[in-house]
Order: sequence, then structure tokens, then C-alpha cells
Amino acid sequence: MSKDTEVAQGKAIADACVAAGVKHAVFSSLLNVTKVSGGKLTHVSHFDGKSDIAEYFESVKGKTGMLSTYFMPGFYMSNFSDTKMINSNPYVNNGTPTLTMPWDGEKTQVPLLSTEVDTGTYVAGILSYPNPAELDGKYIQAVSEWVTPNKLVSEVGTAIGKEIKFNQVPEDVFKSFPPPQTAEELTDNMVFVRDYSYYGLGSEKKQSESDKVLQPLGLKTQSLAEWAKSAKWDF
Repeated sequence: MSKDTEVAQGKAIADACVAAGVKHAVFSSLLNVTKVSGGKLTHVSHFDGKSDIAEYFESVKGKTGMLSTYFMPGFYMSNFSDTKMINSNPYVNNGTPTLTMPWDGEKTQVPLLSTEVDTGTYVAGILSYPNPAELDGKYIQAVSEWVTPNKLVSEVGTAIGKEIKFNQVPEDVFKSFPPPQTAEELTDNMVFVRDYSYYGLGSEKKQSESDKVLQPLGLKTQSLAEWAKSAKWDF
């Protein structure tokens, strides 16, 4: 809930890595939404702060010989179950479980990450990469599967044997859903997913560049359907 606190903690981690002589630091980071959007989306501080920390890592490692690689987690699959982004509302679609977002059902590209499983998949790939120097300063898109919203609800529904629908709403309607203290941040965040593909325009077409870290160990990511079958749903 505080960008300043997060950035201060991240900088302390970077300083500690340098002081301890760490050989290869892997830091969980994200893009600077304010910069990528050209100043159109200025409230996504939990992205911007992580980007600031990555820049700090690059500035302090200098000639220490420390390598740094930035693991960029996709949209958590667990958001749909644990935080009930897919939920049953008697006033929406007659109570059919529904995902409601300011996204385009057919066009928005959503990079999903099975956090509990594939955080380890990507970090293991990074740390086991045969030529780690190639990963110095690189940003790795950690994505289990890219989907559109319509594909997302279809695959989850098929996996758990229930009909699930997608409901597209305007930004101002979506902004009324979260608590006031997070409404602007979460709305800008979802608009960023819609308009900038989360990692920047066209990033879904560049996923193979990040997935090269999985190849030496033959690592595979968990599919959305596999995750959905193991998730806990309350509808």
C-alpha cells in the first residue's frame, strides 16, 4: 500500500546484495506503467515502484561483477479464485459465475501465471541457465499461459464443469467495485492490461524470448486448465 516503503525495502535488498558479494540476484519486478503509457496511467504504483527498484539494482551493481535478472510475474491465476474475481452475483448473468473487467473479451491479451507452481519454474530456469551472463539486466516475462478473457472463462468453466461468463464493463463502472483507497490503482492496472498487454504492446508475441530460460532443463509451465482443477472455488 506504499510505493515509498516498497522502493526503500527494494533498495536495501540491492545494497545488501552488493555488500554480500552476491553473484546473481533475481529480483521480482514489473514495468513502469506511467512511462510505458506516456503518462496516461499514473496510479499503478505497485508496478512503478518495482521498476524503480530494478533501475536502482542496475545503478549500484557497477563493477562488482554481480549479475541481475528481473523476474516479471504475470497476472496471478489465483486472483480469480482467492480474491473472487470470478464470482457468483445474483444481479449479474442470473447468478452465473462471472468475470467482470474493463477488458475486451476477444482482443485483450492476459498473461497468466500459476504463482504457486511457475514462480519456481522460471526462477529455477534463470538460476540454472548455462550462460547466466546472457541474462544480465534482462527482464523475463513469467507467463504460464496467454489467454483472452473469453478463452479464460471457457477453459476454467470446462475444467471445473460449470458455465462461466465474461462481462465487459466501462472503466468508471469497474472503478466502483474496489475499496476507495485502491480504486484508481486497480482500474489503471486493468486498463494497462487491456491497452498495453501487461508487458507492453505486442509482448505476447515475444514470449519465446523469455521462455528460453526454461529450455535447458526442459521445464514446462502449468496450464490454466490444470490450475483451475486444483483451485478452490466457492460457487
